[in-house]
Amino acid sequence: MKKVMLTLCVIFTIAITASAQKNIEPTHNLNQIHQRGNITDELNFSKLQKAQAKSIKEDYRKKMHNINRNEEVTVKVMRDNKEALIKEKKRKMDALLTTEQKTKRGQLLTVKKAKAELEFTNRLAKMKTNLGLSDEQVAQIRLQKTSTKVKMDKLKTSESLSRSEKKEQMRTLKAEEKAQSEKIFTPDQIKKIEEKKKILQKKQVLKNK
Repeated sequence: MKKVMLTLCVIFTIAITASAQKNIEPTHNLNQIHQRGNITDELNFSKLQKAQAKSIKEDYRKKMHNINRNEEVTVKVMRDNKEALIKEKKRKMDALLTTEQKTKRGQLLTVKKAKAELEFTNRLAKMKTNLGLSDEQVAQIRLQKTSTKVKMDKLKTSESLSRSEKKEQMRTLKAEEKAQSEKIFTPDQIKKIEEKKKILQKKQVLKNK
């Protein structure tokens, strides 16, 4: 039963958090807005801005390399240094933007959020069909998705929490998701999820041969 619930938790969490993780707020790094595209082109960076962005990235890579090579500090200090460096890069990249580019960035974020919501809706529709979910169950999943997103955004944007504190609270959030997901699905639906897992495992084995 424990294995079944673990499978349920994984599938349910993916369905809920995948969309939340894609909904990136304006406070995040520019490179996260359009991971598969070229953000400098999307925001119409000038040659000077592109050169400055390249310099910032190269400086970031060198500093990150030095942090990784420093064996004289504790793991906690190394993680804190990495987090500080990431924030420093973000501030420098954000400072490159003009007012017009900031407006354009907001538009890109809006489009990205709409796309993420559509993808979540499509995933939920497939779950409803494959598992025979009721409208009430679908509503419960949507409600938890919204709640999860709010909590995740709060964690990601928190300036008062350390990396370890964020990590611990993320564990707590996942545990809460698991407990709530167990209450949404019926035993028959859990069985279907387990059967689906076995099929996927077989396909993966065949793929790796």
